[in-house]
Amino acid sequence: MITAEEWLQDILEILGWLGILHTEKHKGAFYEYYNYGNPQLSTHNSDWDYPVDFWRGRDGLDKEALMFWFDGYPKINKILNMS
Repeated sequence: MITAEEWLQDILEILGWLGILHTEKHKGAFYEYYNYGNPQLSTHNSDWDYPVDFWRGRDGLDKEALMFWFDGYPKINKILNMS
């Protein structure tokens, strides 16, 4: 059975693959080609997938990617209009 922590990690990693969670240096596949067969890691023993492995909350959400994938969802549009 999957734990809440594993479920949350999966969700965050999916958001990274979609380009919503990334850093300026590590943008991921939404903006540039990335070879996921040879991933960059923030540490040698990281359990997180690229690019979320480098993302921190202060990096925020990529609104362009969020709109690309979820435009038309009222709750997402409400989040985008808050900032």
